[in-house]
Amino acid sequence: MTASAAPPPPSSSSSSGFPPTRVVLLAAGFGTRMYPLTELVAKPLLEVAGRPVLTHLMDRVAALDGADGVSISEVIVVANQRFASDLEAWAASDAVVAASIPITVVNTGAEAADLRNGAVADLLQAMRTTDFEAPSRWLVLAGDNLWGHQLTDYLSAVGEGNAVVCRDLGDDVPARRFGEVTADVDGRIIGFREKPEQPTSPLVATCTYLLDANAPAQIERYLRTGGDADSPGTFIGWLSQQVPVRALVMTGDYWDIGSFDTLDQARAEFDQR
Repeated sequence: MTASAAPPPPSSSSSSGFPPTRVVLLAAGFGTRMYPLTELVAKPLLEVAGRPVLTHLMDRVAALDGADGVSISEVIVVANQRFASDLEAWAASDAVVAASIPITVVNTGAEAADLRNGAVADLLQAMRTTDFEAPSRWLVLAGDNLWGHQLTDYLSAVGEGNAVVCRDLGDDVPARRFGEVTADVDGRIIGFREKPEQPTSPLVATCTYLLDANAPAQIERYLRTGGDADSPGTFIGWLSQQVPVRALVMTGDYWDIGSFDTLDQARAEFDQR
């Protein structure tokens, strides 16, 4: 497979002095590909190793706070109408409260999958719940992703800029499945294609974004000019044409729980850690 030179992995340099980081956990999907399992349970609340996926995610977020100069000021969980009360109950659970980070659940009001506003619109709604005029940077995480390693190095590497965390799949990138990222030798994204028929780069985007303080205004502009409200990857591709966006290569284990197979894999592999 022909591709640009792979960007360097995140460094471990200090990021002290950066503005507080606000975290958005996207959990407003309906998980229709995993029905009937997710008809009554939000996918991010499915258990792996005896705990909800979101709780594992909060462990990673809590570990960021105070590490390498990172300060987490708040966590915003985006929920749909069907599961908002369940996610509010989760946010009030002992394991989450113990993290000592303010957490808010934002209800998009969507009652069914075909009534969703879209993940990008949901992200903007989450950002609007806070004082986004204040200096801040944003960490956006998919609520159904499970991380087997810490996230500190990614924030350290990008500082106050914009970045997307990518997996390097080598020559094994399947067609029509992932957002394809092409980066130059310095790690700057120079091309993005959403689920191409013939992938040419080994880098695929995850739904893990580091965005600077201008993100709310950029998202508003993207949506106002006709951007796809339900395609975060397309937004990142658009953003990379407006401002520098780095591709950070993932350095550890990661599970994107989008099917019964990936859930079973996560349970089998994560349990063995």
